[in-house]
Amino acid sequence: MKTLNPPESLYKKLEHLLVAQQWEEADEETGRILLQLSDRISEGYINKRHALAIPSSDLQQIDRLWREHSHNHFGFSIQQQIWNLCHQNYAEFGQKVGWRSHQRCGALSQEVWLNYDQLTFSLQAPLGHLPVAKLLIPVGDRPCFSFVLGTWRIALLSRRDL
Repeated sequence: MKTLNPPESLYKKLEHLLVAQQWEEADEETGRILLQLSDRISEGYINKRHALAIPSSDLQQIDRLWREHSHNHFGFSIQQQIWNLCHQNYAEFGQKVGWRSHQRCGALSQEVWLNYDQLTFSLQAPLGHLPVAKLLIPVGDRPCFSFVLGTWRIALLSRRDL
């Protein structure tokens, strides 16, 4: 993994967005930083192997900024605590952080994963709701956003160095 910018400038825009509580833009910037740290900007996505190779100091810096500017409401380590409380059950985790919701169709009710544009980009969101780090997954001939296909996220939450 290589960092193309010096570390201090890599996080400057993210910090500015978090200070301004521009949560959606900060989330998108977090995705860009993860791509840059993984040297995957041109591909536009990372996988489990890339997520595991991101230097812990960089993940800790991203996490610190999110926690600091959301008063410990958002951040990777907050998500990791919830992940562990859910016994690493991804569906239960998704429910707890507000990435899944109940949908009713007549008498039937089911849990569904939200689309990115259905997320809550405010401090009214559930604890650990952000960052999502919107990264697209290549599916067929076009990339799409998916909580389910994003194995990189599970790898990140399972790291012991957050």
